[in-house]
Amino acid sequence: AEMQQLMAERSDPLKLKSYHQIILVKNLIGMKNLYKIISQSYLNYYHRVPRTPKTLIEEHRDGLIIGSACEAGELYQAILTNKTENEIEEIASFYDYLEIQPLCNNQFMLDKGIVSSRDELIEINKKIYQLGKKLGKPVVATCDAHFLDEEDEIVRKILLAGQKYADADRAHVNLILQGLGKYVPKPDFLAGGFIGVFPHAV
Repeated sequence: AEMQQLMAERSDPLKLKSYHQIILVKNLIGMKNLYKIISQSYLNYYHRVPRTPKTLIEEHRDGLIIGSACEAGELYQAILTNKTENEIEEIASFYDYLEIQPLCNNQFMLDKGIVSSRDELIEINKKIYQLGKKLGKPVVATCDAHFLDEEDEIVRKILLAGQKYADADRAHVNLILQGLGKYVPKPDFLAGGFIGVFPHAV
């Protein structure tokens, strides 16, 4: 922890590689701290997008739950780039829970040649699951939903197109989020995206 603090002080957060993360609020203290983090990220750490250095999160962590996020998260990228086991465990230790997502959500990695096979995507999910068991951290299987109601899909597509995503029109989210009248996955449907990971997927 002391080394991490020292390195953070010597590093410019605006020049470091950024990653996705999930911040959930569990009480009013957490809500207040989230507002502080958001404010500082825009005022002091803005570089193309607002950034939230780990030191800032640690300073205001009370009442918050921090998740490792999607394939663009620090943990997933560490596994993808073959960092050492010690490095991966150190990264994972920062988060309150670890996250995995259905294979179709990361299909683009196969399309772009970032991974060589569907089995590789399965192995990454399995590694995160086993890592959570080893470190005693919950592993959450999510669907990466960005909207709740079907009519909101068009807004999501517009945002993605505005950011020049080539697959802005792809319906991979729709493949997961069906049923129940809302865009919320049925457990048995969602389970199919986590083949080979859980003894009981959901």
